[in-house]
Amino acid sequence: MQQQKIKVDELKLSDIVHDIEHGHLRIPRFQRDFVWEKSKVIKLLDSIYKEYPIGSFFIWEADKKYNLFYRNIAELNLPQPDSYTSIRYILDGQQRATSLYAVIKGITVDGTDYSRICFDFDKEEFIVRYHEGEYYASLKDILDENKHLQIYNRLSDERKRVFEKCRSIFASYPLSVIICREKELDEASDIFERINQGGKRLSIFDLVVASTWGEDFDLKGRYTELHDFLKEKGFGSIPPEVVIHAASLAVTGYCKNSYQLQLTKEQLKDNWEEIVSAIKLSVDFLTNNLGAKIYDFVPYPSMISLLAYLYYKAPGRSLTKQMTEKVHEWFWKASLSERYATSRETRMEEDRRVLFDKLLDGTDVKISYPISLDEDRIIKSRIGTKSALRNAFFCMLAMRHPKHFKTNNTFAMDYSLCSDFNSPEKHHIFPKHFLKKQKFGNEFSLANFCFIPAELNKEILNKAPNDYFATYEKENPDFHDALGAQLITYDDAIKTNNYKLFLQERAKAVFQEFERLLGSKILQVAGTNANKALDEIELLLRTLIDKTLVASAGKDYWSTTIPSDIKEKIQDKVSEFLRKNPGKTWLDVTTAESLSFCDIMDYSNLILKNWQYFESIFRSKFEVEKRFIAFKDFRNAVKHNRDIDTVLQRDGEAALEWFSQVLKSIKKEVVDDADTWKTRTVSAPEPEDVTEKRVKSDFVRRMVRLMPEWIEKEYPNGRVSIIPGAGSFRSLKQGDELMLFYYYANNWVYAELQFTTTEDMKILKEQLSDPTSILDRHGRYGQVRFHLLNDSDLDVVKKIIRKRVG
Repeated sequence: MQQQKIKVDELKLSDIVHDIEHGHLRIPRFQRDFVWEKSKVIKLLDSIYKEYPIGSFFIWEADKKYNLFYRNIAELNLPQPDSYTSIRYILDGQQRATSLYAVIKGITVDGTDYSRICFDFDKEEFIVRYHEGEYYASLKDILDENKHLQIYNRLSDERKRVFEKCRSIFASYPLSVIICREKELDEASDIFERINQGGKRLSIFDLVVASTWGEDFDLKGRYTELHDFLKEKGFGSIPPEVVIHAASLAVTGYCKNSYQLQLTKEQLKDNWEEIVSAIKLSVDFLTNNLGAKIYDFVPYPSMISLLAYLYYKAPGRSLTKQMTEKVHEWFWKASLSERYATSRETRMEEDRRVLFDKLLDGTDVKISYPISLDEDRIIKSRIGTKSALRNAFFCMLAMRHPKHFKTNNTFAMDYSLCSDFNSPEKHHIFPKHFLKKQKFGNEFSLANFCFIPAELNKEILNKAPNDYFATYEKENPDFHDALGAQLITYDDAIKTNNYKLFLQERAKAVFQEFERLLGSKILQVAGTNANKALDEIELLLRTLIDKTLVASAGKDYWSTTIPSDIKEKIQDKVSEFLRKNPGKTWLDVTTAESLSFCDIMDYSNLILKNWQYFESIFRSKFEVEKRFIAFKDFRNAVKHNRDIDTVLQRDGEAALEWFSQVLKSIKKEVVDDADTWKTRTVSAPEPEDVTEKRVKSDFVRRMVRLMPEWIEKEYPNGRVSIIPGAGSFRSLKQGDELMLFYYYANNWVYAELQFTTTEDMKILKEQLSDPTSILDRHGRYGQVRFHLLNDSDLDVVKKIIRKRVG
């Protein structure tokens, strides 16, 4: 009788654990790494205890020739497979299986100790604990054949009942398993991609690795070799997508997903050395000619892939003078126009065809990408926010060969200097702490950035610019040349420490340098930055709609004036926003803020549906429809960097002007902060200076500065960070794990320690000035709340954090 190729079976959880432990059940190469955090694992364990279904496991019974096709997770310490026993691979359910195995065996994966996940016999739920207790035990010990009796014998009768229930459920919990047989690798990877909807989806690279794998060629291994080579060279880590895009362009001329997935092992194997050589040459060109000293400086990864294509096709892997000049022009225009921000593969293929192929044919080409940039945007851009503009700025400065302020020597733009540009204490012309002390904002402006070697940065520290500039001018006769290399002018703005004036002058110098590199003036749309004008109109429209409907239909206008189709669309978008921001709830989203989730034409529909309230403002329905359509078309072209012809620009600018006139009265009532709306931040963090003015306690006022200063000083590598939340709420995290939650009340700092140990609790009770404020929430994450009233209380918290971080 022929064996079924697809079989539905039922296995016990203990069977899955046994097969993993003995190496019979493995994770295939094209699976993602183990990624689940403890909170998600706890939910999985709770579901099992409540005997809820946790989904099917899809398993591939592979031929023996695939016995080495597994992803090794070193921490699991699994035995090496032999050549005689067939291995089964988990196609769907890897995170669930690995999570359960890690908890049941009590092992540590990726630095997370899963033996700390315990079962609370009183609450009948899983929690995280860092110390032993009477009412809970780790799942590892509960299921352990030797230890479970020791735990059982010390429990009360009620806890014994719960203990037996837990042990019984996990020992016999049934799992639905779908087994596929007699499938080749490409079929298995295709099955995985089709069913993997609940977990972390595979990348295209993962699928190409799987479909092209063979004993004589492993794309993942070849990529790792190239990755390590570039990293050791000092360029940094390049993502797999760069390599697979370059390979697909080289072999097929296209790079959309469908073409990448059609790549064969033979195509990659036969052309691999040439592909790698082309990628290395493209990296060398970007590094030596365009200032992209490290990967993090490259405005778009697509640039490496496209340049690699050019080198791959160029005779002798060498660029002509014409090619070199055009690549320079393309680099700056593509960066400043944000060419590859959207529709990436489509634009890469288009540029391959209309630009790079013509360069290879010796044809002259015109590059015309619309650029929307002005000095104000340079000032508002932040050092720590990744963008093509920021990276182009870094490349531009690096190309100018920065010089040491004291010695005037050109310093090495190596990886150690370039890779720490996000450090809050480095590279500021006006030092961060100086600006905070003077209560200036926008200290992270791009216009306040320059390259400063570490030892010079330590010397500058928080000195006033007019102080250290005057010192270096005396010590270095060529000091002005060193400043000029980084587009800094020693003038009245610095001599008087006028930060606002300095930003304006530096932004102007940067803007003019970009124009020089482009070889032409940057034309401004609508007389100013188009993005800013568009964002302002959207903000004014939202404000007008909200205020008008509140005045006419009442605060509860949502239920009576919003069309049902728009209401459903907004509810879906808000739900998605809340899913990505678990710290927020529907209560955080006001009616007015809900409007920020509307599309442009939704505003038009809202106005026309409630015309009785808006007629006196807009006068003509025809004009409203006409202007909104022109506004929408112009907005989409600007936001998505599409070509803007004269008709589109004329109609778009006319619509902007019309809306500006109509909305003139409402503009006076609006705080012009379009960026807040654009990022959909429904409850903004309270600025530090506002908190300092609000609170009544001197200690709380000082704490606003003391806490971040301590973290920055003691953990400058970013190992521990403070994440601002709504209002004055703050989260102290080690990596992604929350250690302390706190906020600034008027007379004390409310704090809530996570994963509190017995020793932590002892320290709090003995050393806090107000131990009566301590409240053990008995939560699954060991939360204990208390109040901080003075400096000694802050020292107690520091002691606990230091002990935990190590």
